Amino acid sequence: MGQDRQGRAPPVDGHARMSEWRGIDELHLSPLRPGRSVPKVPARLLEAIRRHGPIAPVVVRRVREHHYEILGNAETWLAAQRLGQERVPVEVLPDVEDEDVAAIVEATTPGLAENPLEEARHLAERLDDLGGRSRWGATRRLAATTGLSRSYISHAVRLLRLPDDVQELVRSGRLGVGHAKLLVGLRDPGAQRAAARRIVAEGLSVRATETLVRDARNGDLAPAAAGPEEADPDILRLERTLSDTLGCMVRIRAADGTLTRDYGGDLDVLDGVLRRIGITDF
Repeated sequence: MGQDRQGRAPPVDGHARMSEWRGIDELHLSPLRPGRSVPKVPARLLEAIRRHGPIAPVVVRRVREHHYEILGNAETWLAAQRLGQERVPVEVLPDVEDEDVAAIVEATTPGLAENPLEEARHLAERLDDLGGRSRWGATRRLAATTGLSRSYISHAVRLLRLPDDVQELVRSGRLGVGHAKLLVGLRDPGAQRAAARRIVAEGLSVRATETLVRDARNGDLAPAAAGPEEADPDILRLERTLSDTLGCMVRIRAADGTLTRDYGGDLDVLDGVLRRIGITDF
């Protein structure tokens, strides 16, 4: 992409778009993005940016001075954080209304779905187009075209094996994807439901869920604790704000005074969280 001396790219298709460089901390993921998910950063993109710098601009809209909301190519922003870079090129879209954000984010992010289950269905359909999930090489070919790892695709599609009511817990955000992937290891739908209820009721961590699933396989699944009280709307609002600011899921349990941050086992996301809270020397 050609640039002038100020680092701007020429207008694209006559639209009033600009390409410029902005600080990492001036950008944030859109709170209106479908499913509020955090994109994965393909290893190939990470290596390309390591060697050549950002190749394509991050698509944003200006919220206020020094504050931009990411609409597309969040992967470049995440990769730049991972590599300790301070700035990324951005393409500023003018006059983007709130009601248009979700559609733009979905259209500009390859493979992004409305939630993990929609992503799973999307990947399952792509596998079917390649000859079926059981056909040798289908997952490998899909991984090559999407930039996702074969293990990521396989684990994502396995979520569709969960009972509908457990899938609904994932869809609503009450059950984390990391928890749900562990539940797939329980073959009995009844055991999956019982474990899911306990995870939600007790706010179990992924590590605690690993123990729970292991016990369930041995036939030693204790009943769920009494259901939690109705969530405080102010707490829910604070959870959403913190999740958007840090780029990972945040849960607050007022009853025992704990706050947990779930980065979904993705080290790129964890690196981004650490940098957002000012930890860069690790």
